[in-house]
Amino acid sequence: DFCLSRGLGDVYKRQFHNSLRAPDGSLVFLDFEYFGWDDPVKVTADCMLHPGIPLPAPLRRRLRAAAERLYGEDPRFARRLAAYYQLFGLRWVLILLNDFLPNRGPSGLPGAADSWQSVKLRQLAKACEFLAKVMREHDERGDGG
Repeated sequence: DFCLSRGLGDVYKRQFHNSLRAPDGSLVFLDFEYFGWDDPVKVTADCMLHPGIPLPAPLRRRLRAAAERLYGEDPRFARRLAAYYQLFGLRWVLILLNDFLPNRGPSGLPGAADSWQSVKLRQLAKACEFLAKVMREHDERGDGG
């Protein structure tokens, strides 16, 4: 199996949002509680798309090109990334909309319902903007991711 042979269990949590720069300049990776094997296409798409760490378009292109070189042994990598990129983008949109789930809600404090409505409106705007970005990228590339 390609993933197992490439040791991709180490990769998933080795993303920028799980790292700190040490005094010597090296990166220290934290937050391994969900450590496990993962698909390089999903890892690449998540790094390119993570809404908490928005990468500028030139950096996303560099990351994609580097991943295609790294996983060049897999003849389907680039095609799968192109095919799944929008789906992973849609998944992030749904995550951004988690505040609309019935088990989420205001705390019951005075004014909490008003602020809760503001939170939901803000998240809805973020989700719409994020979806538009993913769709623009798809249209610009013509092949997805």
